[in-house]
Amino acid sequence: MNRSIVDKIAAYVAARGAAGADAQELAGVFLSPASAPPQLCARLIANVLSGDPRLALGSDGKWRVNRAAPAAAASDYTVIEATEVAAGAKRYFISWAAMRVDAAGRAGQIVSSAIRPDEPWPPDLILPPQVKAAVLAGPALPEAVQKAADFARGSIVVAYRVGGFQSAVAHAIAEPDETPQPLSLERLGKRAPGLKADSREALAARLGLPAREAAGAAATARA
Repeated sequence: MNRSIVDKIAAYVAARGAAGADAQELAGVFLSPASAPPQLCARLIANVLSGDPRLALGSDGKWRVNRAAPAAAASDYTVIEATEVAAGAKRYFISWAAMRVDAAGRAGQIVSSAIRPDEPWPPDLILPPQVKAAVLAGPALPEAVQKAADFARGSIVVAYRVGGFQSAVAHAIAEPDETPQPLSLERLGKRAPGLKADSREALAARLGLPAREAAGAAATARA
């Protein structure tokens, strides 16, 4: 099992605190076995987490942080959002933003840029003059992905809805034996027990946070 999945499970369990998380919950969120019986979920999760000192299985069947384990650096997250627009039958990324968030949820540095189409300006791509000027001055998509990857390296890539830009960044920073899987807050919101939120606004409300309207990639990442 690649380390990125184990790190995501460890971060999720840590966020659950004393309540912990049972195998069926973890399997449903991270492994997606459709209607798998509890015994199978228990075996799957035990196999995935085998040998990881950060987590321990309690007598009640819940996984929690192993307080006896040596302290280890918690993973940072990088929230990445991208703005995509339609032009005729094609779609183009025109901007991206990434914000670093530490394991305690503290927001850190944010970087962003426009993205220039990898071809002559598409005639169907109609943008406001100021936005068009910024896009024309921005880096091409491969360079934007590499800049975002350099910023996100060593962290877990997160987005509300994972799309092509986030997937490209995750592939760029993955180890050779890893299957990149960015963390989708949309998926967690729909599947995590007690949330069942089917929109970003509903997820914010479930967590007691303001559901801010966001315009642009940077504002969406902050939200």
